[in-house]
Amino acid sequence: MTYKLLPEIKAKICTHFEHGMTQVEISELCQVSQSTVSKTIKRYFNRGVFSRKPGSGRKKRLSLVDLKYLEAEIEKNPKLGSRKLKIKLAEDYKRNVSDRTIRRGLCSINLNGRVACKKPLLSKANIDKRFDHSKTWLNYAKEDWERIIWSDETKINLFGSDGRAYVRRKPGTRYENQNLIPTVKFGGGSVMVWACFSARGVGEITIIDGIMNADGYCRILDTCLLKSARDLSMTDFIFQQDNDPKHTSMKVKEYLDLKEIKTMSWPPQSPDMNPIENLWHHLKTRIEQRSPRNIRILKEIIVEEWKSISPEICKKLVDSISKRAFNLWMVEGNHTRY
Repeated sequence: MTYKLLPEIKAKICTHFEHGMTQVEISELCQVSQSTVSKTIKRYFNRGVFSRKPGSGRKKRLSLVDLKYLEAEIEKNPKLGSRKLKIKLAEDYKRNVSDRTIRRGLCSINLNGRVACKKPLLSKANIDKRFDHSKTWLNYAKEDWERIIWSDETKINLFGSDGRAYVRRKPGTRYENQNLIPTVKFGGGSVMVWACFSARGVGEITIIDGIMNADGYCRILDTCLLKSARDLSMTDFIFQQDNDPKHTSMKVKEYLDLKEIKTMSWPPQSPDMNPIENLWHHLKTRIEQRSPRNIRILKEIIVEEWKSISPEICKKLVDSISKRAFNLWMVEGNHTRY
């Protein structure tokens, strides 16, 4: 690999030489070879510049026109891979280059390959409703957010998440145990849970056995939500839930009316506005660190780790909602960075 001297080092070399230092002394002082010192001084006094003349090596396979073409194609479809771009370049410009050359060319213009961020699909109606809610939320005071009890369900896998996992390893160690993500036949099992929290701390968490319907959801609200409100000393609270069909069923609406539980209007496809998503991430990270080996132990760890979440973490998340609402308003109901 060729090492290029920084302009500052080249300037120091020439300055020291002009002040009477020998090339050997400059070499030791600047930590470069004597031949490098000699070449730098000669180039400067012959041409008046530090930089070398343009090299006469092999020309780049991709011209500026090719790179502009690739950039335009990526702008039209960011999901195009190097193989498809190679084919399109050959068809449109009769240019035959390798996949690797395509990838290097794209990196040279800051079009780097990245794992795509997963976000809910938003329709025009979804975006409009999210934007309308953001306008309302901009008028919420800190006290309004602190009255809310946030809730949600999530799936927790026995052997980590469903997503992509990364490890850092040396060549030839791909199949060593510490570099593997353990899997078992049929996935090893998972647990569905429901939980709630507020700015005052976490509420109850419960394991959902089987498929939860409207009747089962009403039982959870009756036992867990009301107990959470009592434990958190929240007598005049507002309950947040998403628009899952069982949450919006007639039976659940009747139950909430009967118990005089105020609910928060919630826009569709908006997990980015629910701070409990951050608590799920925190919870799942802590669970993975404890490496449960079976479902029974997994259930125990879920409850332990949930109850260990501090009120400070909860309050910090709720305090972030006003920023989320502002960001949602700024993007006019589209996807946010949360």
